[in-house]
Amino acid sequence: MSHPPLHAPTGVSVRTATVNALRGLLYEFGVTLPRGGTRASDNWPSRAEINDAVPAVIVQLVDDQLLALADIERHVQAMEEGDQPDAQEPGKRPSSA
Repeated sequence: MSHPPLHAPTGVSVRTATVNALRGLLYEFGVTLPRGGTRASDNWPSRAEINDAVPAVIVQLVDDQLLALADIERHVQAMEEGDQPDAQEPGKRPSSA
C-alpha cells in the first residue's frame, strides 16, 4: 500500500500545531484557551490564572512555547507580506533556511 507524499509543514500549520499543543497542555490543568489561534490571544487567560493553575515546571514549558509561537507568527507574517517569495514556491526552501 502506498502512502501519499509528505509535504513540508507551512508556517500556518506549525502555528496551529503549537497553539493546539498549548491548548492541550493547559487543559490538563483546567485552563482553557479559546479557539482561534494567536489572533484570539486577547481572550486568553491571564498570566496570573495560568500561574495559579499550573505547576512551575509547566509554566516554563508554556513560556518556551509562547516564545516559539512569537517566532512562528513573525515568520508567517513575513510570508504573508511576501518577504520570503521562495517559501511560496512548492518544493523550494526559504533562502533563510
